[in-house]
Amino acid sequence: MNENTLKPPAEKVNILLVDDQPAKLMSYEVILRELNENLLVANSGKEALEQLLKNDVAVILVDVCMPELDGFQLASMIRAHPRFEKTAIIFISAVQMSDEDRIKGYSMGAVDYVPVPVVPEVLRAKVRIFTDLYRKGQQFEKLNVELEQRVAERTAKLNESEQRLRLSIDIARLGTWDWKIDTDEMNWSDSFYKIVGYAVDEIKPSYNAWRDRVHPDDIDLVESQMRKAIAEHLPFRATYRLLRSDGTIIWCESSRHYEYNQQGEPVRMIAVVMDVSDHKRSEEHQRLMVRELHHRVKNTLATVQAIASSTARSAPDMESFLNSFADRIVSLSKTHTLLVTNNWDKISLHDLLVSELGTYDNNAQERIILDGPSIDLASDTALSLGMAIHEMTTNAAKYGALSSPDGSIHVSWSSQNQTSGKILSLSWQEAGGPEVAHPKRKGFGSQLIEKVLVAQIGAQVDMNYLKHGLQCKISLPLERHALKKIAA
Repeated sequence: MNENTLKPPAEKVNILLVDDQPAKLMSYEVILRELNENLLVANSGKEALEQLLKNDVAVILVDVCMPELDGFQLASMIRAHPRFEKTAIIFISAVQMSDEDRIKGYSMGAVDYVPVPVVPEVLRAKVRIFTDLYRKGQQFEKLNVELEQRVAERTAKLNESEQRLRLSIDIARLGTWDWKIDTDEMNWSDSFYKIVGYAVDEIKPSYNAWRDRVHPDDIDLVESQMRKAIAEHLPFRATYRLLRSDGTIIWCESSRHYEYNQQGEPVRMIAVVMDVSDHKRSEEHQRLMVRELHHRVKNTLATVQAIASSTARSAPDMESFLNSFADRIVSLSKTHTLLVTNNWDKISLHDLLVSELGTYDNNAQERIILDGPSIDLASDTALSLGMAIHEMTTNAAKYGALSSPDGSIHVSWSSQNQTSGKILSLSWQEAGGPEVAHPKRKGFGSQLIEKVLVAQIGAQVDMNYLKHGLQCKISLPLERHALKKIAA
């Protein structure tokens, strides 16, 4: 039996959708249905508050522009309630928000912002991040409650109970420290020594020893939260940065339980610390990926729009437009597939040429001749060059070498180092096709080469309409447009 089948399914959490327009609410429900969570809807700020009084909510999606209570006012009222101080609020706006509006939104408690039109994958990714964080927060809170109950219920068998507690903490890979405040006696667990980067007993545990390891930018906030927890006899929970003994910075989540004497003075503190650095890095990576995805989608839509516009201007009728447009979108899709396979980092020039020309080769592999060293293209260069290769291939199939059974295409390339960086030199030579004549007007392919290759990526293009076949020489920079990978 598969081990995964023994695990119970994760309990669904509530996601509240707030918008005064039913059509938009329905679209958000359709987008988020894949997450398999409970979706609650509210058509106004008042309905949203009523839902929050009845339900615990992991994430709230709020439309910024609503009558009566707008998104900012609603977020402020939600944050004023202790139950929802840390609930994730995501603003959705169909209008362009200024930096001032964004700052205002974040000050009201928003954790993210999604513009309209909503990209379904981006919205699902953002909501999934915060639902996962909500679940993990609940799990951590349950652990804190269990620890607090154990401390409160300690009996004459305290030593035995503490051993069991230490064992469970070691299994969970948590660090602990026990501070008897009235005597200033402190003990750190072996795992806590490891968290702060020391060998066991390498330094003497003390409040100052811990304080020296807290990041200078976080210590004031942490100590302020400590004083509040002691004054109000509340459990202490905080997330802050620690400086390890080797100088590296880690993120920790800490929970503390205080015991008090009859006069209400703290006499003992038990702390639990978890290293959450991996989780913090994962959050940051997700945010970078979402921003990068947004950037990619906008660029792709702009490219499609340009293709549609140029194809429409050069097509004699609707059928020709549809066929040409579909072919160009398929070409763009091929290049995108190669980029996705390579994590949007780079594409082999040879692979790019094969994706366009490979279907025209014969079994003897003598119609298409590719000759050159291994060269990788950055994503923006690959997209532009891929479209140009597609246009030349289509032209060769209709009017040039590939329209004749005896025709062939020889593509050769090389790279040279120049003062401005590496330069790619590519030569396209057709032979064996119909006699070539200089075109009377510029088609889409010629326009694309001029506007995309020349204007966008700084290429130099030399087109020669020789009688025995088209010759095209392209020279372009290899390094100027290199795309940096997102840091993992």
